[in-house]
Amino acid sequence: MNASLESNRLIFRPLQLHDQAAVLELLTDDQVMRFLGPHRALSQEEAQAWFAEFLATQEQTPNRHAVALRSDNQLIGFCGVKLSNNTPDFGCFFRRSFWGQGHASEACATLLPGLWQRWGSSLDIFIADANVASVGLATKLGLVRGAKACRHNQQGNLYHYQPKPEAQAMPLDQTISKKT
Repeated sequence: MNASLESNRLIFRPLQLHDQAAVLELLTDDQVMRFLGPHRALSQEEAQAWFAEFLATQEQTPNRHAVALRSDNQLIGFCGVKLSNNTPDFGCFFRRSFWGQGHASEACATLLPGLWQRWGSSLDIFIADANVASVGLATKLGLVRGAKACRHNQQGNLYHYQPKPEAQAMPLDQTISKKT
């Protein structure tokens, strides 16, 4: 993952060593982690291990991006696809101090067309019913609610991306603008 993608306010780029403090803040926040991974804040040791593993293996997951502000390159979260049991699982999560500012909708709207072009209907988007903010985001993005599902003991639905005719899906290596 050498290239960075950009939208109006965001950069989608590889994780960098200087992002460690922001990642640890993100992963050790109970509210952020409520619907992710173990559904609890990670300990400092777990968060450091997660950071080290992601940093070392990110070339193997080129469709999961660190999301940073264009204005200062500050990491605010992650967005993209992670393979889970060979199924492309889409998701995003952001530091709490950046919630409610439209970053999640901008990130998803930027990345979903290219991800759908690559993965098509196999793109899996699970949202827990209790995750009201993500259900609202799915509605805002025009995602189609599908079958009921249960993941990690949480009830929810699978959502599906439907490209709009006016949205030209660009390959991820050409989304918005490309920096090398």
